[in-house]
Amino acid sequence: MSSVSPSSLAFPLSHHHLAKSQPVNSLSLSTPVSSSSSSSPSSSSSSSSSSHSVSLLPVTISLFIKKNGTSPSLSSFNKFLFSVLNSEDPFSAELLFSSISNFNLSPNSQTFCMMIRFFCTTNRLDEAKNLLKAMVVSGLVPTVNSFTILISELCKRGRIKHAIDVFKVMKRTGTEPTILIYNCLISGLCLVGRVEEACALLMKLKEKPEFVDVYTFTGVIDGLCKVGRSDEAMEIFQEAARMGIRPTVVTYNALFNGYCREGRPLEGVVILRKMAETGRKPDFVSYSTLLHGLLKWNQITVAISIYNEMVEIGFDVDERTMNTYVRKVCKYSLSDESVLVEAKKMFKKIKDMGYVPSPYTYSTVIHALSVGGEVDAALENMYEMIGHGYHLRTLTYNTVIRGLCNNGRVDDALSVMNLMIRSRIILDGSSYIPLITELNRQGRILDAGRLYASSLKQGMVGRWVPRVETLAEDDEVNGDLVVQEMQCASS
Repeated sequence: MSSVSPSSLAFPLSHHHLAKSQPVNSLSLSTPVSSSSSSSPSSSSSSSSSSHSVSLLPVTISLFIKKNGTSPSLSSFNKFLFSVLNSEDPFSAELLFSSISNFNLSPNSQTFCMMIRFFCTTNRLDEAKNLLKAMVVSGLVPTVNSFTILISELCKRGRIKHAIDVFKVMKRTGTEPTILIYNCLISGLCLVGRVEEACALLMKLKEKPEFVDVYTFTGVIDGLCKVGRSDEAMEIFQEAARMGIRPTVVTYNALFNGYCREGRPLEGVVILRKMAETGRKPDFVSYSTLLHGLLKWNQITVAISIYNEMVEIGFDVDERTMNTYVRKVCKYSLSDESVLVEAKKMFKKIKDMGYVPSPYTYSTVIHALSVGGEVDAALENMYEMIGHGYHLRTLTYNTVIRGLCNNGRVDDALSVMNLMIRSRIILDGSSYIPLITELNRQGRILDAGRLYASSLKQGMVGRWVPRVETLAEDDEVNGDLVVQEMQCASS
């Protein structure tokens, strides 16, 4: 097959590398590849490596010439190029490639393919694509591996149009696409939302079973799940099973993700149970996806079960998930106190692992403990939260006050109110009402009246008036005193 000179290629080597191209003798024996220092800002992506190549490449070439002469074989040159590409300074390979004519050589398919791979691995896909097209125009045929890596990298970056262009070039050269190439195209189509085209390609490939594998089906399943079409994804899943293709854990995880995104995490749990029956073991992603979905859609009792399974298997969750778990379970405990123990266990675990719970998590736990009657624990966490430097909201203080009052601990509740005042927290009606109510209930009418008067001074219209008449029946003087205080406060 015919060879080609680099000068004939429509191949945009970086300007500073082209500037370095000079005769072999000069390049090998002297230094002066200094044009890189004045290269334009646009070439900054390889400037650091270029400066390194200035000091190493001439010496390396000098040794190469000493061993092989000034007219080495193309095979020797390719081996040399390969060694440079795998060295600590692979960017020197660009300069070496652009200087190949100085060795009286023309690159062959192997030479080009090594450079195409290099450009792909350094995310210079346009240069790789241009070089590949230049090869074809010049009569050289890239290897299937060169097509594969370029199509794969283009698909990963969502450049599906360019990937399809390369695929068409591949077909014109007579190179037979592999399953891997088709899988890359399917994943690329799904990545940019062109799921219908991915499904159509799968249908076409199924006509030749040798062109489909589990990854082909998984790519389409994942694409459908990400656009809210999990039921269709399940049909594809079942079709693969009928063809004897055994799904991987990644296939199952795609379904879990799809059902959870659509608010149907319980269907994902059903699939998890069936998965175990087939002998496939769920991984951390399987459980984590379902746990997040169950918590998000308030399937708390099932989420607790899934979490406990994770712990038994040996999986653990990250700090963010633990905080979410605690908050969701605490909120659920307001209607089902039996699950509060699960939230307390996780909350303790967060602390034992050295993490500091988020302010939102602290507030939610304090609220759940207060409502659940565990006011000592609520108080402890409130002071702990303050110790961490968190700024408590009025709502959190009010929750503790209400919990203390509900348990008859009105003096502790008054201490919390005093703490609010010292911390310059704005009190509202919910701060006063539980205290006034409990003081009334305990017969401390004078204290209730003073607190009521204080609320009026704050500009709040009281809905709960102290039961002055009760005290007045027993002590008319004290009753009159309370009324006078209230009237003074309201005037």
